[in-house]
Amino acid sequence: MILQVGTQAICNIITNNQIAIDFIWKIWMSNQQRGYIWSLILSKNILAAILGDIERLHGNEESKNFELGYTIFSELISFGYFKKLYTQIDDFSDKILISDHQTILLKFLDSKIHAYKGDFPDFIRQEELLFLVQQLQIVAKETISIILSVKETTTDLQAEKVTNTYTAIILLLQMLNELFVMDENHKHGIKKMLVDVNALSMVTDILGNLESIKLPPVEVENPLVGFNFLKRECVRLMGTLCYKDKDMQDKIREIGAIPLILCQFKIDDSNPYLREYATLTLRNLMENNVENQKLIEELQPQEIVESKELSEMGFKPELTPDGKVRIKRKE
Repeated sequence: MILQVGTQAICNIITNNQIAIDFIWKIWMSNQQRGYIWSLILSKNILAAILGDIERLHGNEESKNFELGYTIFSELISFGYFKKLYTQIDDFSDKILISDHQTILLKFLDSKIHAYKGDFPDFIRQEELLFLVQQLQIVAKETISIILSVKETTTDLQAEKVTNTYTAIILLLQMLNELFVMDENHKHGIKKMLVDVNALSMVTDILGNLESIKLPPVEVENPLVGFNFLKRECVRLMGTLCYKDKDMQDKIREIGAIPLILCQFKIDDSNPYLREYATLTLRNLMENNVENQKLIEELQPQEIVESKELSEMGFKPELTPDGKVRIKRKE
């Protein structure tokens, strides 16, 4: 009863009082033990309800409810509750791979990581790192399965069934790529975790299967249709893994991934900066690696693919008898 009356009294004091709200929130949530109590007060059902409403509120610029919801989860993540939230927010994880609530949690974590200004996010501990890598392994397998189903059945992608998987693989790759770069001295062990789950082969499989299907033109309103950003994030991870690492450089060559990387030297509206990341990856692959340099030197162009941009300018590429590419004006 005392707790109920005290809580109600605080609510009455801070209602419509922005100064009081800011003060109470700062004092209360700055204490880790209080944050734990806060997480107990917010039951799973209440948290799930907030997450369910957040996507709808995001487009309402006049409402502060989205900001409040984000702040609640941001603080819980800061106190180390991301894994617990992600694994316990829903009761039907055995029926679907990624729920809507879990997708939103991934978006929140991605936002916090990319907004972090220090050396390495203090809210990302070893437990969270390992969990993210494990989720990448799980979601990558499902992503490959989806791409193969599109390739084999030649049917339209059923977006409502795979949207969360697509969103999850992009967010997981973005977060791990960003954290990998932050972990410059390998103090947090991200690289070892990725190597242990064979992440290189996973992203190579994804990239290879994407290259084997004809993707539709980029659609800003529906990025899933063209698997937007997925090639870029795969190439980015490959480049970071092989940076100053002879074993990784050799493995990329041995699994036949070098031609795949060379195929990414193109302008792709579905994957902004893909060519730039491919350039960096190729540079990392060849650094102090004679075998890779020799392989790339021996590669010969097999065919010319005419691009829309060149065609609109009145030009077309042509493969000469000596294996060189020449641009000529259309007749």
